[in-house]
Amino acid sequence: MSDPDNYAYVDERLDILSLIDYMIINTHTVCKDWLNWNTAWWRGRNPEGEKLKWRYTLWDLDATFGHYINYTSIPNTTPTADPCDNETYSTSSDPQGHVDLIISLMENETFHSLYVNRYADLLNSYLSCDYMIALLDTMIARIEPEMPRQIAKWGGSMTQWEANVQELRDFINDRCFYIDNGIVDCYEVTGPYPLTVSIVPANSDNQVRVNTFVPTAFPFVGEYFGGTTLEFQALPATDYVFVKWEVANQSFDPDQYAEAITMSMEQGDDIIAYFEPAIPCALPANIQIDAEQTTAAISWDGPFNFLSYVVRWRPVGAANWSEISYLDTQIILTGLEACTDYEFEVGTICGFATSDLVTAQFSTDCATVGAEELPVRIQAFQVYPNPTRNLVNLEFDLTESGLTGIAVRSATGQLLWQQSPSQLNAGRHRLTLEESSQWPAGVYFIYLQMEEEVAVRKAVKQ
Repeated sequence: MSDPDNYAYVDERLDILSLIDYMIINTHTVCKDWLNWNTAWWRGRNPEGEKLKWRYTLWDLDATFGHYINYTSIPNTTPTADPCDNETYSTSSDPQGHVDLIISLMENETFHSLYVNRYADLLNSYLSCDYMIALLDTMIARIEPEMPRQIAKWGGSMTQWEANVQELRDFINDRCFYIDNGIVDCYEVTGPYPLTVSIVPANSDNQVRVNTFVPTAFPFVGEYFGGTTLEFQALPATDYVFVKWEVANQSFDPDQYAEAITMSMEQGDDIIAYFEPAIPCALPANIQIDAEQTTAAISWDGPFNFLSYVVRWRPVGAANWSEISYLDTQIILTGLEACTDYEFEVGTICGFATSDLVTAQFSTDCATVGAEELPVRIQAFQVYPNPTRNLVNLEFDLTESGLTGIAVRSATGQLLWQQSPSQLNAGRHRLTLEESSQWPAGVYFIYLQMEEEVAVRKAVKQ
């Protein structure tokens, strides 16, 4: 199982954490009626379900904490039992070979760390003496009022029952005392070392996942073993963003700004996860639209912290949107249908949030003489060869002299190149766009403008 591919094969088919929890719970409680009895595993068969991996279920745990008969023939039924005693069971004690899975998987470093760290996670939470004794006391408080009737029906005495309860309590406390050394000896790790995980701002809803669980309160104080890879994941609350980690003693990867980090403990440590309120991602505002027959020049005001914008448009009533991600606050939509009502929406994308979409509508102009009609002073505007594999040439007539400029935009309206307006005489003009030799393959729109008049031609680069 040291081969990552082999481990991945198992991970695809087996809920590994379920196997680990099943082994830890039974060995920690020193169960002596399992594996050859009372062991169940299952998987879902609905291909659309979420439980397709094999996993374990707990079943009949009365032979635990020193109680009942040793049906599994475990070597040590006391609180001092090693947590890896299960690896020494005979075939008759584990006829299906469930422990063989653990022994084989322990050859993999990822699994070894997961097993030991999961044990530490549970010892710092549900298997801690504080938690287990408090849970036991809660159960006893509910059961005790019923005991006189139990005794009257089935015999025994309150003194005997209270002594049995104390034996259970003593077993739990003794198990907590011995288990750390057992883990160190069994799994060749060091420690355990004290660990404190805090969040800033304190008392906020931000959290940190420590290995496999999220503590219910911070600062979280626990103990973890060396010789494993620990994982920490920052979990920002709503309207917060993660800022950085501060680790007092250990080195860690990849860096202090990554939301997830890993480390191997060699001593005690204090870890602080810093969060801060997210800057709101404001809506685009002041949308301005200048629509013509087949184009629409649109601009808007955006917030200072934007990264990009989501821009989309469609004819009113159409099912599908044309949608792009855009980096500027002004765009020219091209290839529109004349005499058509359009919906336009734009939303802001910020570092840690996205705004709602702002909606506007516009209508393209209706053609009066034909789709190819040109402005009065710009005539016979041609782009050739079209398509082209090299240079783009322009040819056009001017009916009178005037300041004339040229611009090239991408299919999304991004300005790629512009020639400032210069004085051109009336008559025939031919020129080559030398820059076009560097254009990648795609669709481009050539804008020829004389004062307020604009003519547009599409060019295709192959």
